Amino acid sequence: MKTSLSEDVIRILKTLAIADHDLYGLDLVAAGIAKRSGLYVMLGRMEDEGLIEGRDEDTGNPLPRRIYRITDAGREYLLPTARVR
Repeated sequence: MKTSLSEDVIRILKTLAIADHDLYGLDLVAAGIAKRSGLYVMLGRMEDEGLIEGRDEDTGNPLPRRIYRITDAGREYLLPTARVR
């Protein structure tokens, strides 16, 4: 995988892994997980690498909103960061 284990990528993946529903990019910003600047570029790269899956959600507005979930590959990517207690 091309993405390094950056803190932002790890935080996003962990948040998506424990979420009880799919999240919008702005949900990650509101939760303090990521800053808005560059977020969608990072999400796009993570999606290209198969770490997350995004889909457009029709909101009735001209532009759909994109919603994200972690993939099995994203969960595997997190395994080296898991701490054993």
